[in-house]
Amino acid sequence: MDTQRDNNFYFARQPILNRENGIVAYELLFRKNTINSLTDYPTNATSQVLVTALNRMGLQDIIGDATKAYINISDETLFDENITTIPTKSFVLEILEDISITPRVVDRVAYLNQKGYTIALDDIICSDAVIQKIKPLLPYVSIIKLETPQDHKQLEKYIPLLKKLKLQILAEKVETQEQYTYYKDLGCDLFQGYFFARPTMISGAKIDPKLVNIFRVISEVSSQNNVKDAAYLFETDAALTFQLLRYINSANFSFRSTIKTITQALQLLGPSNLIQWLTLMTYVIESGDGVDSPLLKLANERATIMSSLSGLLKEDVSKDTAAFIGLLSLVDALCKKPMPELLKHLHIDTTLQHVLLKKEGSLGALLELVLAVEQQEHKMIDTLLVQLNIPFHDFAYQLSHSYQQRPKH
Repeated sequence: MDTQRDNNFYFARQPILNRENGIVAYELLFRKNTINSLTDYPTNATSQVLVTALNRMGLQDIIGDATKAYINISDETLFDENITTIPTKSFVLEILEDISITPRVVDRVAYLNQKGYTIALDDIICSDAVIQKIKPLLPYVSIIKLETPQDHKQLEKYIPLLKKLKLQILAEKVETQEQYTYYKDLGCDLFQGYFFARPTMISGAKIDPKLVNIFRVISEVSSQNNVKDAAYLFETDAALTFQLLRYINSANFSFRSTIKTITQALQLLGPSNLIQWLTLMTYVIESGDGVDSPLLKLANERATIMSSLSGLLKEDVSKDTAAFIGLLSLVDALCKKPMPELLKHLHIDTTLQHVLLKKEGSLGALLELVLAVEQQEHKMIDTLLVQLNIPFHDFAYQLSHSYQQRPKH
């Protein structure tokens, strides 16, 4: 029996970015099965659940290229000796805001800090009372996570004071570019949220012709299931051809044939791999950040989760189509143009347009489920699992498994 399927929890992750828009960490969010029960929605796991999950999956499979994982630490977990078995260099321990700061708690935090753990204080509201409350912990803390939104005058008063203590300031729930700019200007060092996926939209602006051509090829390959008509795109674009050849010669493939022509390269790749790679390349080209683009990483993640979960749907849905929807779901953020306006120019199948715009059908509901996981909208997750007739245990297993799959680009 697969023991991972026996677990009554799943975990999700939310990105933490630095001031250069690079993903430097993920917060790991654990969730127990609460469907059809009166149980609350916990965001922290017991240390035993945490250690078990990490031992089964491996930290690198969970956080990828990021260097740190943030985990919530409850009063119970703080004093559980299991917590000291996780690697000190890879984790940030978030002390939750509802923990009473007693001498015993201060001693324990000091001990963990002395052991080498990075300590963060979660959901801090800037006020005289709160700062006085957390003062005994500050010598052992490296990161202050700000609850947002909160009073701007208080933020502007206390952030400079906290920065003088050499503390890193992390703004939570940053969901728009305006919020990001505000907290960055205040001096915050780290940002948690999906603001990078919600840029300011510019309606009516011209779409890059190169992007239109790529999507035209994607449409042709998808409808005909044949790569031969894609050759012309590469014959006029040396940079894209170089990227394709580098991709084909990467560790993801082990072709025995020597590649002599673009057509041969495309045939070796096949329609499915070509469609996914071309879509990813639009993120690399358009974002300007290359493979380090947080938008590319999120699109990759959505595609992988959509593909993994599509196998749980009762109707026959192509994993490739599900992955394609995941990739397309952020193309509006990529181009900074409204999705309806964008789709008019990108030759996307009408059925897929309805999935993206109206969340129609099981694929539309699946996309909503993936978005709910990102935002940790627990009630919506439960509702959609019931609607799609997906058992919680199967969902939890596939979601965890999807984080272990390495993206190809």
